[in-house]
Amino acid sequence: MIFRPPSTDTVPRSVVHYLLPHERQVITVHRHPAVFAVHCSILAAACAAASLLTIITSIGGLVLSITWLACSVIFLWLVIRVIAWSESYFVVTNGRMLFVTGPVPRKALTVPMVEIRDLGFYRTIPGRLMGYGAFVVDQATHRYKIPSMNYMPYAEQLHLEIQGLWFSNDVDDSQELDPEDSL
Repeated sequence: MIFRPPSTDTVPRSVVHYLLPHERQVITVHRHPAVFAVHCSILAAACAAASLLTIITSIGGLVLSITWLACSVIFLWLVIRVIAWSESYFVVTNGRMLFVTGPVPRKALTVPMVEIRDLGFYRTIPGRLMGYGAFVVDQATHRYKIPSMNYMPYAEQLHLEIQGLWFSNDVDDSQELDPEDSL
């Protein structure tokens, strides 16, 4: 079964503000939810430790309160990260890449496509199992700081879509190949 990226017919309201009037949005995605694996592991370990302290030891109420307060702080940290993730997008238009991050402060970084010489990707074993990958950028110049592009969902499909967008500008559409010529 081939997995397809989600439909990009609608552009999130937080991204519309950054699109130029002549631009056509091609891709808009969040980073893969696997980005929270470490955060959830830390929260689970902290809650397990606090539970063990509560059940096994006879430590006073102050120490247990501090332990559970630490778990609450870690949980709030995770909630803030999820809210920031829900407002962050990787956007590819017909002329540039946009990185829109965070609700407060909202940041938008733009990189023109002509500044990117090549875009490769790689996938780790967990990335293959969970469906994410990372993009590696070869810049033409170093005038732009490109943020890390880890935990990109549908890495192969996104890579092919971006490559198709770049190379569609290089190919003259009036010269179509005849299928019999390739035989």
